[in-house]
Amino acid sequence: MEKKIEKKRAFFMLTFEQYQRDQESRSRESEEIPLVEQVSQILGITKDKTYPDLLKDPRWQKKRLRIFERDNWKCQGCGREDLTLVIHHLYYLSHDIPPWDYPDEALQTLCEECHEERRSRSKSCR
Repeated sequence: MEKKIEKKRAFFMLTFEQYQRDQESRSRESEEIPLVEQVSQILGITKDKTYPDLLKDPRWQKKRLRIFERDNWKCQGCGREDLTLVIHHLYYLSHDIPPWDYPDEALQTLCEECHEERRSRSKSCR
């Protein structure tokens, strides 16, 4: 029984020492990488990913479906259901925030026509 406990203790100590070495290594690495890049790595966003690439991400696809369902698969501008629907950002928080992290109330379902109309209106306001 005592040998069994000693083996478990030795295994635990080896595992714990490895954990500490890993943590120290990660700590040194994270000191060298700017925070924005660390967050991007965690989220899986790289500099070579474009916005359209982010829209293919499963997290965005899930969010997009949730917004369509919330809005009953209808354009919130004209009420039509027979046109291609898209998700419209009512406002933007930051370019560093991936689309799936926006609050649901910042997004709405629009048909392509209403979406284009809103986009052209907001461009003329700038």
